[in-house]
Amino acid sequence: MSYLLAAYKVSIARACSVVGLHRSMWYNQAKKDDSEVVAKLTELAEDLPTRGFDVYYNRIRTEGLVWNRKRVLRVYRGMRLGMRRRHKKRVPTRIQQPLETPGCPKRSMEHGLYE
Repeated sequence: MSYLLAAYKVSIARACSVVGLHRSMWYNQAKKDDSEVVAKLTELAEDLPTRGFDVYYNRIRTEGLVWNRKRVLRVYRGMRLGMRRRHKKRVPTRIQQPLETPGCPKRSMEHGLYE
């Protein structure tokens, strides 16, 4: 981008439109320093490798660190720490057989107890 400005002597607006960026992206550079979050998530991932994001985030909040959930989640996904979801184990299908018919006539529970 600065090459366009120097070589062709065009305005910032023109250079941004040629490249396909918004002008605000030229003026507002990202100032994201997530090194603290990365260090904390790395520490938690080493201590609790089988846990997921919710457990890590709750531990961070319990320790008194006030980081935005969206920020921590963005860093968590960027580090590719996502765990696979557990799914229900399927019960094997049974072989259907006809029901057995009782040999004697129906009896209720009351008659069975008092006879």
